[in-house]
Amino acid sequence: MPQLTWLSRHLPIKLTLLVGIVLSLTAFVTVRGADEDYLESQLHEQTQSIANALEQGVETKLQPLESIAGFFKASQKIEREEFRKFTQSFLVRYPETLALGWVSRISNSQRTSYERIIAREGFANFQIQEQLLPGESSTVQLKAEYFPVTYIEPLSLNRNKVGLDLSTEPEMKTTLEKAINSGKVAITQRLNLKNDQWGLAAFVPVYQENLESSVNQRRESMQGLAVGMFAIADLIQFSLKGANTRHLDFFIYDESAPINRRFLAFYQSSTGQVFTEPSYEWSTNTTTSQFCEVEQNCTRLLTVGDRQWKLVIVPTPNYANFDNYWQAWLALGLGLLATSSLVSYMFIAAQRAEKVEQLMHDRTIQAEELQETLQELKQTQAQLVQTEKMSSLGQLVAGVAHEINNPVSFIYGNLVYLEEYTESLLSLIEIYQKLNLNTHREVQAKSEEIDLNFIKSDLPKMLTSMRSGTQRIEEIVLSLRNFSRLDESEMKPVDIHQGIDSTLLILDHSLKATDERPESIQVIKQYGDLPKIECYAGQLNQVFMNLLNNAIDAINDSSKFSGDYAPSRQIINEQKEKISTKLKVKSLPTIHIQTELLSSNRVLIRITDNGIGMTEEVQQKLFDPFFTTKPVGKGTGLGLYISYQIITKKHGGILNCCSQFAEGTEFSLELPIRRNSNLSSKENFSN
Repeated sequence: MPQLTWLSRHLPIKLTLLVGIVLSLTAFVTVRGADEDYLESQLHEQTQSIANALEQGVETKLQPLESIAGFFKASQKIEREEFRKFTQSFLVRYPETLALGWVSRISNSQRTSYERIIAREGFANFQIQEQLLPGESSTVQLKAEYFPVTYIEPLSLNRNKVGLDLSTEPEMKTTLEKAINSGKVAITQRLNLKNDQWGLAAFVPVYQENLESSVNQRRESMQGLAVGMFAIADLIQFSLKGANTRHLDFFIYDESAPINRRFLAFYQSSTGQVFTEPSYEWSTNTTTSQFCEVEQNCTRLLTVGDRQWKLVIVPTPNYANFDNYWQAWLALGLGLLATSSLVSYMFIAAQRAEKVEQLMHDRTIQAEELQETLQELKQTQAQLVQTEKMSSLGQLVAGVAHEINNPVSFIYGNLVYLEEYTESLLSLIEIYQKLNLNTHREVQAKSEEIDLNFIKSDLPKMLTSMRSGTQRIEEIVLSLRNFSRLDESEMKPVDIHQGIDSTLLILDHSLKATDERPESIQVIKQYGDLPKIECYAGQLNQVFMNLLNNAIDAINDSSKFSGDYAPSRQIINEQKEKISTKLKVKSLPTIHIQTELLSSNRVLIRITDNGIGMTEEVQQKLFDPFFTTKPVGKGTGLGLYISYQIITKKHGGILNCCSQFAEGTEFSLELPIRRNSNLSSKENFSN
């Protein structure tokens, strides 16, 4: 009987141990499978992100060619100096570009005249050339038409290419003919430019008229082609700026080229280098990863101009190392730890008479933990929804900035020539006025009718205003791009002043006067001399957005009081601490932003408003999830909670709030400059 009693007491312990081990192993297998599914999904997204970055990078590099084509189409005659000035801004903006040029279509009857014109521009004994071998050229033979390089920049590095007939090179001729016949951009296959530097050439055709009939009519109307030369390695490095390629090597192939010419480049993530030597394709380990069993996860077809490239991702062994499965091992460890703890507890409880009471107590604790877990799950779900909204906003802002930038660049580039032409015309008018003292009556009448003197004085001002306007648009586009970095997942050094300015630009409409608030909100910025801070730029922008939005709402709330009055406190006397509230003339609504360097590794950011302020009771719950004083439908109660998590958990910083009702509010953010510093983050927050 005693043995039976002992067995009955310890049988639940043994069963619990067995079930705990089985459940722990099941959890391990389940979580590991989920981790692998997540890595596979992440690889799919990263592959698409790299593909998008490559397509957008090449498209950006081709934009100067479209601008050059538009420049030639809009102008009857372009001088060499004009071409140099026009392309200079593009070469400065994209220093990786090897050359930008213009290829003219010259018929046999025009050849002699063309060669004389180029010779007078400083090219002695100029003749149209054809390239026989690399570095060797000779005068081209007579034929029906020629396509020589007329202009090319930078000229100092490419002077020997002026006059080179590109139609005499087979690879160039094929692409050139394709561009002429299609009327669209055409890109060559891989070319050995010089010194075994592999690159590409792109052509954009320009016609004297928009012909959509026969190919012959299109060719006869051919004016020339804008041409650009790009190194493949530089083109890929430019496209990958900001892309996440961690532990992902990849190959790029030109599917439009012959099989033996398809290899373009190999990118090595460990060094960040791009290799374009054809022999490198076969000397690299291309073992297929387990995550690439589904081809769509690791392969993408890219549309680049008129060609189709193939992107092949090769995850490195580090892509799926132990660190990626830490959740599965953690689940196993926690499961075994929980099982051993429960078994130990049951063993001890079996020796006591209060076994039933202890078990009931344990069930109560488990129920409370489950309730807390459910609450945390709700908070996490709501936080993910908020984060996704900010990410969508960043993508929308980035797209708008990209679409605005192209036409603004074209307008801004042509304003220079418009000013030159205007000055020339005004100078000509002044000369006519000086030489013709007795002006013809009709001319004099027309001058008075159009108010010529006013036009002469107002036109330069108008052009200056247009230049200022386009510069302002470019500043806005830059700010939008800075703010749109919400999807950056890596910590990197950034200028927090740019983040604040970008956020203010997004909120600019909220700062303007309204019916309830007749004055615009004044933003006073006192920026200190701060170094770049290692942080998650997008998440920090989200914090600035939340804090500035709250400041604007507080100022708007203070404007709802009757008349032009808002509450304020007044000290009755110097000795007494008694405070009373009264109405006084409200000062201008103001948001004050200050930044300063606290120490070698700490910076301080203060955001202060003169809004309605907060009571002590509100401040005590300020950073609690789902707590809000705003009406239903206007606030979720997650803004400050998420901001607190981002500052304290993600960045190891401090977020404080100091406020008095009717006196305004100040939020202070203290952040480390380097996240891996030994300085411990403080957890003491005062409300």
